[in-house]
Amino acid sequence: MLATPNTEAVPERGPLPWEMGLVGFAMAGFFDGILLHQVLQWHHLLSLIPNEAVQDPRVQIVADGVFHLLMYLLLGIGLVGLWRRRARVAALPVSAVVGTFLLGFGLWQVVDILGFHWLLRFHHVRVDAPAPVAWDIGWLLLLGLPPLLIGRRLSRRRAAHDRRGGALPPVLLVFATALAGVQALKPTESANAVVLFAPGTDSAVVMEGLAAADARLVEISAEGDLAIVAFERPGRAWRLYGYGALLVGGAGPAGCAAAIATPLRG
Repeated sequence: MLATPNTEAVPERGPLPWEMGLVGFAMAGFFDGILLHQVLQWHHLLSLIPNEAVQDPRVQIVADGVFHLLMYLLLGIGLVGLWRRRARVAALPVSAVVGTFLLGFGLWQVVDILGFHWLLRFHHVRVDAPAPVAWDIGWLLLLGLPPLLIGRRLSRRRAAHDRRGGALPPVLLVFATALAGVQALKPTESANAVVLFAPGTDSAVVMEGLAAADARLVEISAEGDLAIVAFERPGRAWRLYGYGALLVGGAGPAGCAAAIATPLRG
């Protein structure tokens, strides 16, 4: 009697390797860091932190380096995990593996925009743009939504019953994040607001913007990039984005913290 070779059975279906998604997540971080921080120099990791010491170019470069070290760590975890599950990964269709990578790539864009750009307010895609949050939303729709949609489709090809509506969760995820961006763009409806201007904005331009927005200056930082203003008509606060404003926000707890971080003068 012939002996049957003792081969390990690898299931055709099952959960996709999350490690490949982690690799895609880390590679998206490298893509953004290299392209936006170094090549185009549109921002650094901590570009919008209102602190003179943090704005030192050496500190900015170190912060970018620490960010890349974190991406190396995530990439290493993903690669080690893939190697340990190499039999499982080898049995998967190439489309499923590529799709999981793209899901991780697209997920990074959502996490970056929602977390680092809008919640922590570390930077925007282009900190020197007249409407920086609009750039964030455009970047999300360009490099966040397509990888999520394509990755979702590819990773679920193995199961025919999963094809219907497979793209809905990524669409909802990106749509919800974009709505958060629109809300972040919306100036405060309160009488007072904290306004962050692009570094180097001329004081004459600031005053011109305040006049266009029917606002008066309450206090402004010594560097001239952080101000508390009072609006006669809050609906015109949008106009400040055309005069070097990076962010127009309420003077609540976040605004107070920012004001404390940078000394103000009347």
